[in-house]
Amino acid sequence: EKLAAMSAVVTRATWLLCFSEPMKTTALHLWPSCSSRLLLQPQGVKVHHYDDHAQPSYARLSEMQGGSLRTLPDDAMVFILVAGLRPIKDPLFLVETFEEWHCQDSRIHLVIIGPVVDQSYADTVSEKLKECHGSVLCGGVSQAVLHSLMLKCVALVNTSLSEGMCAAILEAMCLGVPVLARRNPGNAAIVKHEQTGLLFNTPSEFKQAALRLITDSDLPHFLAKQAKQVVFEMHSIDRERRTYLDLTQSMLQKHSLNT
Repeated sequence: EKLAAMSAVVTRATWLLCFSEPMKTTALHLWPSCSSRLLLQPQGVKVHHYDDHAQPSYARLSEMQGGSLRTLPDDAMVFILVAGLRPIKDPLFLVETFEEWHCQDSRIHLVIIGPVVDQSYADTVSEKLKECHGSVLCGGVSQAVLHSLMLKCVALVNTSLSEGMCAAILEAMCLGVPVLARRNPGNAAIVKHEQTGLLFNTPSEFKQAALRLITDSDLPHFLAKQAKQVVFEMHSIDRERRTYLDLTQSMLQKHSLNT
């Protein structure tokens, strides 16, 4: 049903923009007749930058956010998962791993940040986290608070079963925050394993990768430097804006000539 609806839109579209090469390949497979209308335009990214000395404490961030971070000590080693609460994001994928790890080291925490998208599923997540130690459900936050939290965390985590192009990953890369992402075509298109981040398939692989970030002081800096360069080269918001503006102008000119 969804594919039928998408196909109906595709046949009438003037242009089809794809965020990544895997997405473009999939589109060509589904709709080979649209090849001349397919364009590749990665998402642009813009972030809030902060002076290191102006970074608020977790207590202050908790006040700004509404209280759910108040349990985090200032020496907490936080991993942040940003996701609207719905099954495709699979935010519970690592919860048991974090509970085990938190019992071994009480500084370790997973903070899940995101609005409710599927209420029934969100209720399931909330109930599960009440039973688990080491994971905190934060709800939605402003972009400024989110980026401030990212700058204090060990890594940005993505556990999605599927992704198009994850804005939170791009924002973390732009901020110089290491990324740990579940392997899927969308994530693998922007996170190059061992180069701009670390990919994992299982909770066990995640923990191994996370421990590397904590114990190898050079690795986070290497990944962050590489990732920031990729964002600078491929995910310019000015370039994205120009692409959409040029396409809009070309459509308006075509419409003007036809009327």
